[in-house]
Amino acid sequence: MGIFIYILLSISIILLLVYIGLYNKLKEKFVLKTITSLSFLVLGFYNYINNHEAIFIFLGLLFGFCGDIVLGLKERFSKNLCIMLGIIFFFIGHLFYLIVVIKGLKENFLYSLLFTFLLSIIFIYFFNKKKYNFSKLKPFCYLYLLISLLLFSFSLGNVVNKIDTFKIVIALGVTFFVLSDLLLCHLYFKKQNNTIKLFNIFLYYSAQILIALSIFWY
Repeated sequence: MGIFIYILLSISIILLLVYIGLYNKLKEKFVLKTITSLSFLVLGFYNYINNHEAIFIFLGLLFGFCGDIVLGLKERFSKNLCIMLGIIFFFIGHLFYLIVVIKGLKENFLYSLLFTFLLSIIFIYFFNKKKYNFSKLKPFCYLYLLISLLLFSFSLGNVVNKIDTFKIVIALGVTFFVLSDLLLCHLYFKKQNNTIKLFNIFLYYSAQILIALSIFWY
């Protein structure tokens, strides 16, 4: 990797650590959140201009960035509207990521679909059992859950199919993404918890940084 990628990666990690460190101390978090989100987008863009074949990965990062900004505005505007728009942005971003991982999936396609189906049943049962309060957002949440689990299953299927650096890095990024989404689901629709929030922030930005970095090996 070139020195500039190392610099951008270092800036992204430093901003993430600063954001986590200051999260409970800042009254106004939106500016720092936006700058931290911008860092993974810049990292992804730099890798993209050196590898235009990774256009779908960069578009996924771009829509993720937009979704992150919209969710950051939920305290200033309608909370449900911001969450709904955020889900839509992230859903589109995941569609772009899905295009990428499906390309490399061959033998394990049906197994990945079956794994997605089983995970969907487990999580929907869990959400209903624990009485998560999705309210009117339930259809959006369940559709987003489906595409997240598809992305997770297909990225793992890719690694099983053939191990290389790109597939490992993006699979790790997707795994972190899904875990962060599950924590965010708990925070939005069940119960607020500062410790869970910090883990969510760490997993989410780590996921986007890894996905942005994966472009280098694509």
